[in-house]
Amino acid sequence: MFDFKEAFSAGLIEAKDAERAEAEILEVLNNLETQILEATNGKIKITLKSTEGRGPISAVNTEMDPSPIKALANFYFAPEGYPCSLIVGQTQTYCEDKEGLEQSLHDMLTDTSVAKKLYGLMNL
Repeated sequence: MFDFKEAFSAGLIEAKDAERAEAEILEVLNNLETQILEATNGKIKITLKSTEGRGPISAVNTEMDPSPIKALANFYFAPEGYPCSLIVGQTQTYCEDKEGLEQSLHDMLTDTSVAKKLYGLMNL
């Protein structure tokens, strides 16, 4: 006979872990947004337009209305939170934890194609 109470308890633990991971991922993305706003004196805002754990990471010039929207990368995260995936151009990276996600976002910002888009927004 199956022990459904044990399965239920295990599912609750998984749900709590997923909630924690998702909060951590969103915290990293919020830190990215905050630091870029600070670095550009509020001119460039980077956001994730997420629908069920997937969506583009985009940038806008906050001094323009409307601003061109520049897609920088595509971002996906699993229902469990990690692993998550960042696709910049033809390069896809998988992030198993917070440190991996931070490194991937760092690499995104130093990618030439992304840097050109951000530079273009800065000069509008």
